[in-house]
Amino acid sequence: MFIENPAAFLADFGIPVIWNGNNPNPPVKAIFDQPDSDILSKRAQTRGYRITFLASTLVGIKRTDTIVVQGLTLKVLEVNSIDDGTFYCADLST
Repeated sequence: MFIENPAAFLADFGIPVIWNGNNPNPPVKAIFDQPDSDILSKRAQTRGYRITFLASTLVGIKRTDTIVVQGLTLKVLEVNSIDDGTFYCADLST
């Protein structure tokens, strides 16, 4: 039986995020997705900002919270679990 370490997924690809001004040591890491294309003369995006993180790291994250990632301050729009709930994703907006 192969047992995965969920933190290993973020070790290589995760970047530090700050949640509601909290900057713990060691930092919380998340995978950060940015908009991939603008449409309608840059009046709309085909995909918004999103972070994917371990459920155990940002416990209690909710709509209207703030996330700072790569110098961008973003507002949480929606938080959803992925598959078995080990990971969550948060859709973000500027």
